[in-house]
Amino acid sequence: MNQIAVFDIEAINFMKPFLIGFFDGENYIVFEGEQCIKEFCEFLLKKIKKYSKYKIYSHYGGGYDFQFLIEYFAQHGYKLNILYNNSQIFY
Repeated sequence: MNQIAVFDIEAINFMKPFLIGFFDGENYIVFEGEQCIKEFCEFLLKKIKKYSKYKIYSHYGGGYDFQFLIEYFAQHGYKLNILYNNSQIFY
């Protein structure tokens, strides 16, 4: 069975994220405020074993939401091999 999680990022003027909603099929988690990208990325890293088998989708991932995650991970020394496919990102 495929496990799916989804998230959506809300931002002021498309540039300043202030809210992320994440749902893994059971739990809905909200990350709020100026540090929401950092908190969400750290959450994903902390839970990497749990979510490693998941397909994680975003509302507008390839065109918007993933840019914030890619920027965070790149700035923190993670080497990314990225393949976009619509709203999915593979690494």
